[in-house]
Amino acid sequence: RTIGIGPINGDYELVEAGIAFSIFAFLPLTQITAGHATVDIFTNSLPPKIQRLLLAVIEIFFAGMLIMVAWQLREGMFDKLERGQTTFLLQFPVWWAYALSVFGAFAAAIVATYTAFARIFEALTGVEILEAEGAEIRSVHDVFKLLAFDCADVLAYGTFCNTWWNESGIV
Repeated sequence: RTIGIGPINGDYELVEAGIAFSIFAFLPLTQITAGHATVDIFTNSLPPKIQRLLLAVIEIFFAGMLIMVAWQLREGMFDKLERGQTTFLLQFPVWWAYALSVFGAFAAAIVATYTAFARIFEALTGVEILEAEGAEIRSVHDVFKLLAFDCADVLAYGTFCNTWWNESGIV
C-alpha cells in the first residue's frame, strides 16, 4: 500500500552533490579548530618544543595537500564545464556541484596556509596562537577570534623573530 508518494527522481545525484559540497564547506572550520582526527600516543611523550615543531611540519604538509586538492578540483570543474557533462537523471550540469566544492576547497587551502604560518610562529616563539587539540566554536565571533593573531604576542616576539631571521642566514 502506498500513500501516493513515489521515488524521488535523481535522489542519488542530489545526495552525491550535496555530500561533496558539505565536506568542502566544513573543511575550513575543521582546519581552523584543529578538529581532524589525530593519534598522538607517541607524540604526547615528546617535549613541548618538539611537539610544536612536529605540528608545524604537519600543518605545512596539510596546507600543501589542500592547495593541491583545491587546484585539481578547479581543473576538474573546468573540464566538466568544457565537456558539458550532466547528471544522468536530472540532467543538471556536473560543474555546478564542482563549483560549490571548489569554493570550499580554496577556503580550506587559505585557512590551512594560515594555520601553517601560525604553527611556524608557535614553533619559533613558543607562544600558542591556535589551540592544538580542537577549539569550541559557539558563534561567528569565536571563528574570528581564532583567525586573529594576538597583537601583544606578535609585538612582544617581533624582536625575537627579527633577530632569528637575520641571524639564521636565510636572508
